[in-house]
Amino acid sequence: MALALSIALGGIAVALPATATAQTAQTQQQFSIPAGSLREALDALASQSGITVLYSSELVAGKTSRGLSGRFTSVNALQRLLQGSGLEAQAAGESTFTLRRSSAPKSESQVPAADTSATNGSSQPDIQDLGKMTVTGTRIRGVKEVVGPIQDITRDDFERTGHSSIEGVLRTLPQNFAAASRGTITVASGGTPGLTGTAALNTEGAAAVDLRGLGAGSTLTLLNGQRRVNAIYGQAVDVSAIPLSMIDRMEVVTGGRSAIYGADAVGGVVNLVTRRDFSGFESQAFYGWGQDGGERLQFNVITGMRTARGGFAFAYDHQRDEELDLLKTDLGFEQLFDGTILRRNEVLPRGRQDSAMVSGRFELNDRIELHADALYTQRTLNSASRSLNPGATAESFADSEGSTKQISVSAGATVDLNAGWGLSLNGNVGRNQTDRRVEFFSDYGDFSFGGDDNNTDTGRLSALSLVLDGPLPSFFGLKPLVAFGAEVRHEDYRYSLISDGVPSTRNGADESRIARAVFAELFVPLLTGVEPARDTLSLSLAARYDDYSDIGSAVSPQLGIIFRPTTSLSFQGTISQAFRAPELFRYQPGTTGYWLTRQADPTLGGELRPVLVRSGNVPRFEPEEAKIWSVGVNYEPSFAPALQFSLNYFDIDYDNRLDYPESSFIAWQTNALRNEAIYSPLVNRNPTAEELAAIVQGSATPPVNVTGTPFNPETQAQDVLTIFPGIAIFDNRMRNLAREKVRGLDMKIDARFDTSAGELNFGLNATYTLDHNRNITASSPASNLLNEVGKPVDLRARLTGGWTNGAIGTYLYVNYVDAYANPFSTPASRMGSWTTVDLTLRADTSVWFPNGPLSNMTLTLSAENLLGKDPPRFLNSSSYDGFRFDAANASALGRYLSVRLTKKWN
Repeated sequence: MALALSIALGGIAVALPATATAQTAQTQQQFSIPAGSLREALDALASQSGITVLYSSELVAGKTSRGLSGRFTSVNALQRLLQGSGLEAQAAGESTFTLRRSSAPKSESQVPAADTSATNGSSQPDIQDLGKMTVTGTRIRGVKEVVGPIQDITRDDFERTGHSSIEGVLRTLPQNFAAASRGTITVASGGTPGLTGTAALNTEGAAAVDLRGLGAGSTLTLLNGQRRVNAIYGQAVDVSAIPLSMIDRMEVVTGGRSAIYGADAVGGVVNLVTRRDFSGFESQAFYGWGQDGGERLQFNVITGMRTARGGFAFAYDHQRDEELDLLKTDLGFEQLFDGTILRRNEVLPRGRQDSAMVSGRFELNDRIELHADALYTQRTLNSASRSLNPGATAESFADSEGSTKQISVSAGATVDLNAGWGLSLNGNVGRNQTDRRVEFFSDYGDFSFGGDDNNTDTGRLSALSLVLDGPLPSFFGLKPLVAFGAEVRHEDYRYSLISDGVPSTRNGADESRIARAVFAELFVPLLTGVEPARDTLSLSLAARYDDYSDIGSAVSPQLGIIFRPTTSLSFQGTISQAFRAPELFRYQPGTTGYWLTRQADPTLGGELRPVLVRSGNVPRFEPEEAKIWSVGVNYEPSFAPALQFSLNYFDIDYDNRLDYPESSFIAWQTNALRNEAIYSPLVNRNPTAEELAAIVQGSATPPVNVTGTPFNPETQAQDVLTIFPGIAIFDNRMRNLAREKVRGLDMKIDARFDTSAGELNFGLNATYTLDHNRNITASSPASNLLNEVGKPVDLRARLTGGWTNGAIGTYLYVNYVDAYANPFSTPASRMGSWTTVDLTLRADTSVWFPNGPLSNMTLTLSAENLLGKDPPRFLNSSSYDGFRFDAANASALGRYLSVRLTKKWN
């Protein structure tokens, strides 16, 4: 047994093992180090690992460690013990390390997570100079704490949940409204009731992040700090296109960050950080299945190498998904309200996806480092629906085939300049193309129709950015840090439709724009002294100017303050302005048109009145703008260093939102006059003949006339008032008109305890939304965007508990979704709360089989919705889609079981 000695040599303490070898630091082994004094923890590390750690006695005086339990490499274990201490390790040999104060230490929540995949033989992390790193939410290297809530999701978290995709991991966040996902796809079905925006247009099986339920386009998703090309008609980044095995960690920052990153960072920012120095070869097989379908078979390999000057990682991922037909579950209607009999209603399509990604870095010399990433993903989807309409003799059908290809490449360099300054240059290009084909036939007895539609949409992105950061001259004892930068970005979007072999002249888009930006950020530690690793009072200022070729300019300022009165307690507050640019696919002039309807008029005692409903888009859009502020408190008690508590309040006032006054197909056909108080500026009860003629003659598409009264727009444009006496106009074109307000609370608790029986972990992540309202116009009353089918729910929470003892790990999760309203039933009803339980069991075979073919393997068994609890029943009086559940807030998979086997090959 190794014996560790702490020897004082001229003020230097040495955690010295009895023996050490050159391979000690690279060998995984079992550790059991209790929380407490950092010095005692380092001594225990040396005793249990065989490495030598050199440090000044004063350096670790008064510092604590949260301890360690489990199988890690020595490098991994050392990095974990130092988290939150303000210290960093520097390799002085293959099994010797020295400690020093970090040149720019960071709070624990921002320390890069140790690559805990070492427990199954994966690569070991580098001991990194944190002063050279930039975390999500700032452009300045080495800033200790980012103002505002930030969550780090590590590889250890990935593996404990049992999920096989980035989408699955992020779906567990209560702050993420995961409506735009594989489970709400609308390839051939009628869609999910209540869904709007990005989620309603997700025909390619993509998955997007939607922080705060503001729409996926209001969350900025980055890969290694760089923008990516959008999917879903150019609206949001598809995170499911990236192999999970390539991701080292995910950093989630909620709140506006347009002052740092520009457009779309309203709800927050998600940064996916890749593994760039994996060493070895690892393979993985995954199989998951639901109660009634939706199986997934997945294979993955990752390999790479590390050298003295850098490294790379390469991964290939293949997955096959089987369809889920709602009619094979008890979550679908077999007959609709009009008597239509459903014979097939797929909510999950059959598909295949292949992804390959490489990420690496290389140090040219001590000052210059190069880095690059490349991704290629191809996905195919097939979906089908079958039904029999009343009076029909033939079966109606819709068969859809889709293919998506995404490719992106990014490269850059970081240069260490003199006097602590640094230069970062990054460029990236990306392309996402989706081809869809839908063959359909509908038989209604008296008539029938069919068609063959083929459409293609292609989005392209190219960007170049330059950032210069470093320290300003000290003044009055203050040592400010600053960053300056510029960015230029080109976006391109094309859409085409071919119906029955004939190219459409009305539905198409060929749009592009250029965005240019300059930005600056300042960080000033105003007061210091409570703790060497942290400032007691710091100020953060940022501002950015963006200029778009199509929508004009936007200025985004940001102010943040962090106050730490003690080593255990900190307060923070931030206020900012953010903006979002409209998607290019909105510019489709060929969609402008109108409907002729008859709607109940309350002023006429409910009698029907003719209404012309304008559709499509207005000619020009403006940026959406938001004012955001938040305050929060973080508490890490000194008497319980393994406990963390945080509480944050957020307030978002989102103005000039781009939307249709009424997005519901049924509502704008029937309720324009009934809800005139909501739409009042957009309802014209007394239009002139000239106004009506201008609309008819300016329409790019023929009218849809459901009044029962014949109308010929070619010859009767001047006679609308004569043909439809008393006609009103409802202008339902998309435009910048809405105002959205969201207020709420985030709470997070993490605790860890080392016991004689192993390590215990507990946690709670919860979001409670106080209000989420929308004013269609400035003068209209507020409508609720919360607690209804297809919309976010006020309370979401995830409770976690885990036990790790040597090779065995057991992790339990309890998920809660609060009750909410169902306005689609008559009378209106309630959707009950939904509580599900997930369970993951992991075993590392290396403990039992240190050598041979069964060594370096990890077996993971997982169950989502372990108890098989059905989602709340959706009572829909119209039943036009066949859904008995709310796909935006629940899953149709029921109990989902999975098994994953990971093997590290020596």
